[in-house]
Amino acid sequence: MASFLAELKKYRFLLTVAGVVLAIVVGENLIFQNPVTLSKIDEVEAGTDTTVTAGGNPNETLSLILIQPDSNEVEFTADTNAQGKAKIVLAGTNLQIVGDYTLYAGHSSKKASDVEESFTVTAGEASLTTSKVSFSQNSLKKGQTAQMVILLKDAYGNPVSGHSLIITPDQSSVEVYTSEFATNEKGHISYSVTGSGVGIVNFSIFDSTEGQNVLGQTQMAFAESNGNENQSISLAENGPITSFTISGLSSETLASQQESLTVKAVDSQGFSVSDYTGTIRFSSSDNEASLPEDYTFLADDQGEHTFSLSVKLITPGTQTISVTDIDQSTLTGSGITSVVTTLDSTSNTDSSYNSDFETTDYTRDGDFTLISPASGSYSTSTVEVQGQGEYGNTAVIFVNDEEAGRTDIAFDNSFNYTLQDLTDGDYSIYAKIVDQSELQKEISNVEKVTIDTTPPALVSITADPEKDIATGSKVTITVLSESELDQASIVFQDQVNTMTETSTSGKYQVDLVMPDKEGDYAMDVDLSDALGNEATYRDQLTITVGPSTETPASTAPEVGIVSGITATGGSEKVALSWETPESSTQIAYYRIYYGPSTDALFAISETYDASTTWSIPELIAKQEYYFAVTAVNVEGTEGATSTVIKAIPELSKEPAPVAEPTVPAITTSYIDITENPESGPATNILAGLSLIAALSYVLLRKRARA
Repeated sequence: MASFLAELKKYRFLLTVAGVVLAIVVGENLIFQNPVTLSKIDEVEAGTDTTVTAGGNPNETLSLILIQPDSNEVEFTADTNAQGKAKIVLAGTNLQIVGDYTLYAGHSSKKASDVEESFTVTAGEASLTTSKVSFSQNSLKKGQTAQMVILLKDAYGNPVSGHSLIITPDQSSVEVYTSEFATNEKGHISYSVTGSGVGIVNFSIFDSTEGQNVLGQTQMAFAESNGNENQSISLAENGPITSFTISGLSSETLASQQESLTVKAVDSQGFSVSDYTGTIRFSSSDNEASLPEDYTFLADDQGEHTFSLSVKLITPGTQTISVTDIDQSTLTGSGITSVVTTLDSTSNTDSSYNSDFETTDYTRDGDFTLISPASGSYSTSTVEVQGQGEYGNTAVIFVNDEEAGRTDIAFDNSFNYTLQDLTDGDYSIYAKIVDQSELQKEISNVEKVTIDTTPPALVSITADPEKDIATGSKVTITVLSESELDQASIVFQDQVNTMTETSTSGKYQVDLVMPDKEGDYAMDVDLSDALGNEATYRDQLTITVGPSTETPASTAPEVGIVSGITATGGSEKVALSWETPESSTQIAYYRIYYGPSTDALFAISETYDASTTWSIPELIAKQEYYFAVTAVNVEGTEGATSTVIKAIPELSKEPAPVAEPTVPAITTSYIDITENPESGPATNILAGLSLIAALSYVLLRKRARA
């Protein structure tokens, strides 16, 4: 035993070192026991505060760095709670630039290097103060065309792309046309404006993507003189809104009777603010009142909206109905009415009343639904209003809140009334059931009806090409009319040719092959909308077909063959280069075909521009690949394929030989727990225990030899 203790003293230095190492291992695991985590961040709108959750050790300070698209860094810290969680608010002031952001987080000693989360900030809604409209000319002669360019930006100056706009002039003599579907990546969209009248024209600019008239109105002059000065017009042309007015309320209102009212946005002079698109909320001094839900004004409202049969006051006495903009509490308006109690129904004393027709098994309570009409569109000026009520009462028919007629309810408890000579437009139709004292008993639902008896109009018809049309050639016919027609067709040589609506709303096209015989040929246009309204426009376009002419061949090929192609194998990739081919038009980019053999060039890679060098990455090393290149011009025409060449990618790195240990060895491993993915309390403690076991093994071997 004594000899063993003596031997043990000789190695106490080693035991001391082992104890220190074990203490460090355990201590580090106690301090950094949890990895840093970040919750996923969804797409963020510019300027919006965004909350992210971080995880770490309990009650520690985390280090965070936000990298903005312009490479600026915002550094800050966050303290975790007892559960190791921290809720971090990324301020909208740091998220105002559109683009890709990266948030790094880590233990404070690691300077935010442990984990990262990437996300994208997109543009917000279009802003009146930063967006603008520009005209190529501020006045036009009759029949001339000007360019209207709209630039959409959000409140922070970011371009708003992908938004479709609808431009509506207030004069039918003005036409607005664009071939563009939506604002481009720079927020621009262009329109052509043509007018045949004289005077000031107001244009309403409606953002159909956002569903609101965010850009207000702008103006342009159509005059005899022509200006050449560029004009940039502020979008907020209307006077600013200062309040609301409420109209349509009667001086006296029966308790529990549904009423209508109209809310209008006005400026300081009392004029209507037609570009108001805010959201309003109703309130009343009558706590039991039923009021309309919050409403957001649309561009079609032009600053004024009627709420049909949506107000019901209960408490007798003088009552006030108020309306307030939910975003600007200073914008308010109100209306006053006197609520009177409902009179009790009296018995029918009319001597002409025949009790034999009274139905004792028919009772009604509450509102009812009309049998007809149903909400929708009709191509007739006559509408039948049908419903059911209690025999002996009268059905009063209302159109747009005005009484249009009345009819007695028949003994079978039904009524029928015909509305005639309705002009094209939108109508709100409902019925009230009143007794002989004109006391309202019931009221029907409101049906929204659109009358459209007008056939589609032919705006224009054009041919491409317009002249020098040869026999047997192809001509594209374009017709402009209203959008979503049920059918648009061209009658040419007694044949009906159906047209297809393009991506531009209201634009229809068809390709026609010209006859083999020379001469003048007229075309008819047939248009039909979804309601069945049809119109035929005779001899709307006459084209002259002449003899076929051959176009002399061009001295330069349209797109030449790529030559001088070389391929060099690299680290699991192949680098290619070639010479620019001859071409009658500008080369836009190149297309590389490649594969395992000359007959299997199944893979395709395209260059970003007209550069004559390119690299194909992520190829299998030591395997043969075959490559061919074609050129594509700015019109999308692809040239012939080049000569096929071969190249072999190289290995990225030769594996290092593994050395076999000759004798057992004790190895001390220093592990960075923040970098090693296998680190953690269990791993580090096992390392310490392994070290102690190794030392114990050496001591026991020494003792055994002794």
